[in-house]
Amino acid sequence: MLKKWNPIHAYLINPLINLLSLLLINIWYDNFTYIANTLHLRFYVLLWACSTLYGFLIYPLQIWDTLSIPYNKKRHALYCLGMLICVFIPYFPSYPFWINDLHVWLFIFSFGATVYEWLKTLPVLAIISKKWCIVLITTFLFCLMTYIWLGHMTGFTESLASISLNIVLYLMQKNLSI
Repeated sequence: MLKKWNPIHAYLINPLINLLSLLLINIWYDNFTYIANTLHLRFYVLLWACSTLYGFLIYPLQIWDTLSIPYNKKRHALYCLGMLICVFIPYFPSYPFWINDLHVWLFIFSFGATVYEWLKTLPVLAIISKKWCIVLITTFLFCLMTYIWLGHMTGFTESLASISLNIVLYLMQKNLSI
């Protein structure tokens, strides 16, 4: 059932949800925290996070199952949950700095842990498909370089990671399961 939903999600729903941010913010400066806390569009940010995390959760599990790569399903779900929870942590200038930075550090930890899970599986993936291993590493690096180039997390970097990683993971899941 999920595999029939995956192409609709990867190619249509997730990109459309991400592209809506073009109408809401300056994607080169503002980010989804701004959408949630200043524009008070928390439902949109929740929808964006759920769409992004659907791919970050489901596609890797399908890939790892197909390739018989060992993983910890609960830990992977916990990391994805951490990325979802950070959406609900408010940012207000009057709050102590550690509360304002909590959503950032929770995201960095959760996303970093997810990337680390992939790094652990890259040797197995490289044996099975060097092409997909290179595509995945290139996508991660491109997202990282864009973040470094812009100097902070922006709507563009968040949408770029959401769209590109979801499409790459979907394509991997589709092509490696054949």
